[in-house]
Amino acid sequence: MDRERVGVEDPTVLLVNPASRHGRTAFEQYRARLARQLNLVEAAMPPGQEALTEAILEGLARGVTRFVVGGGDGTLGLAAALLKQSAGVLGVLPLGTGNTFALGLNMPTQADAIVDVLAKGRVMRYDVAEAQAQGECRVFLNSLTVGVSERLVELLTPDAKRRWGWLAWPVNVRKAMRATAPFGVRLQWSGGREEYVTRQLAVVNGRTLAGPVMPTPHSSGRDALLEVFRLGGASEWSLIRVTVRLLQGKLLKARDARYMMVSEVTIDTVPRVPVDIDGEVWRAPPVTCRVLPGVLAVITPDAPGSTAHRWPMATRALGVKPRSLVPGQHPAGYGPGRW
Repeated sequence: MDRERVGVEDPTVLLVNPASRHGRTAFEQYRARLARQLNLVEAAMPPGQEALTEAILEGLARGVTRFVVGGGDGTLGLAAALLKQSAGVLGVLPLGTGNTFALGLNMPTQADAIVDVLAKGRVMRYDVAEAQAQGECRVFLNSLTVGVSERLVELLTPDAKRRWGWLAWPVNVRKAMRATAPFGVRLQWSGGREEYVTRQLAVVNGRTLAGPVMPTPHSSGRDALLEVFRLGGASEWSLIRVTVRLLQGKLLKARDARYMMVSEVTIDTVPRVPVDIDGEVWRAPPVTCRVLPGVLAVITPDAPGSTAHRWPMATRALGVKPRSLVPGQHPAGYGPGRW
């Protein structure tokens, strides 16, 4: 049954990934803060994915309602895969580097404010995306990308992210661009198909693509649709030009983006290159992505508003009112054009 709030008396479990950027150092302070405000029945730092999975499944079996999960987007994605379509509610503790999902929720950054949201915030239902390839299924909250991002993941070692934080991205993005050759993309969805060449493809489920960057001013994690677009064509200059449009909040004005919204899409590439799911390199195409509408209950701030923390270039709205789109269609006036 859906609920608007999770009560302070409801059993709560805190699970923190010790390998995340701030996980080990922040664990004790959040354990103490949550214990003062909530019915905290367990607090642990599972040493790996299997241990985290076991802890969540055991919590669900014991009737735990609130699962506060601390870590980066990969950790939250694993938790979402277990909590979707369950009686458990996800509380997000942003302890990673990018914290893309948390920024899309407009979670605060100060510890007291975060705990206040986790204790008193409202429960809202969010979409989860599912990728299937080579007989394996993977859930993602934010995005599945192909191209430059895969090279960037290889360069962004855990040590680099811990040392540089967000600066690790701009420091390495140029190297990743130079190391990524253009590749062919074949997209197929119900009622349509498209082929083009690019250096970066993105399939976005949530409100944000990476960190605080939203694909469009009205992107949503609650619209039952995936946003699919490329960052330019074959040339490096085209990639840069469309990326600048993205950071300006003007992606829909970049015809090179070939932007569309669908509920399900199958992706193949030539040559076949691995995809990146929420910052982790996964399988090679063909990959089928589909959205599972409203299957995840998440504790959010009472007034989500717009994303709280944006890059300086990403502050201008497009000036287009949000609208409902037919899956596979482009927003009116922003067709795919030619690449």
